[in-house]
Amino acid sequence: MKEQLLDKLPKWYKNINKDKYYLILSNDMDSYLSCCLLHKLFCVQIGGFFNTYSGLYINAERTQGKEPVYVDLSVCLPNAKC
Repeated sequence: MKEQLLDKLPKWYKNINKDKYYLILSNDMDSYLSCCLLHKLFCVQIGGFFNTYSGLYINAERTQGKEPVYVDLSVCLPNAKC
């Protein structure tokens, strides 16, 4: 059963690379802790912050030429990585 569930997940998460991705966190603690863990494991930096009240903020220096990974966010964009 466990293997069947793992097979249904997308495979992009296996190749998280600090030169290809940046993290976008939300305004809650579990998003922040998840970003801290991903930074520790893969050295990926936080490059953006999303708040439902005020929108999306991006750090242009950290995100140049990279794709976002939305951490603890549900995003309805084509090919979005969450």
